[in-house]
Amino acid sequence: FLLALAAALFWFLRRRQSMLPAATSSTWGCGYLRPTARMQYTGSSFGELFGSLAAPLVRSRTARGAVAGLSPGPARLSYAPEETVLHRIIQPVFGVIGVAFSFLRRLQHGEVQIYIIYIFVTLFLLMLWVH
Repeated sequence: FLLALAAALFWFLRRRQSMLPAATSSTWGCGYLRPTARMQYTGSSFGELFGSLAAPLVRSRTARGAVAGLSPGPARLSYAPEETVLHRIIQPVFGVIGVAFSFLRRLQHGEVQIYIIYIFVTLFLLMLWVH
């Protein structure tokens, strides 16, 4: 019964679709009949939702060109987001960690004999610590 009902529904929808006129438009026209370059999506428009949700964490700098006069010329607008968490927290913390552990670079010579000596010294210190 379910199979017959699904087939009947499929046939009905297929027939209904064939009776409707086919609409043709550009694939990425977004409902506009004649889109221009000014109507294009940019990375800022796609990231606007994230930008509004993360407004306390991501600051943005906006620079606008002056529009003045009776017949103004072209104006420019630049928008530059600043990742506050990255620039003010993550990079300084990793900078301090890099300086703090720079002494480990001196311990790595790339010679197996020295690494074996490190292992024996570590095992000896562990045996002293256990007793």
